[in-house]
Amino acid sequence: MLQQARKAYISGNYSKARRLSRDVLGRSPGNADALQIHIAACCYLKDRMRAQKIVSQYRLSRGRRVMVKRICERNGIVLRFP
Repeated sequence: MLQQARKAYISGNYSKARRLSRDVLGRSPGNADALQIHIAACCYLKDRMRAQKIVSQYRLSRGRRVMVKRICERNGIVLRFP
């Protein structure tokens, strides 16, 4: 399912990517790849509240935080990282 989420994200189907990555997170809450896809998809969909909620609940590595932060800022969303 993670591979499907990644493919959906890469192809620009952010709603599907967000849904699939959320399903992965339901089975594996700390999955860093699913977290990154989910947060980035939320930002592309302009869903700041959901992206911020995920950022506040889980820890991302420094590299992933930087990447997600850039993607979100390009989409007009500023996230606060713990």
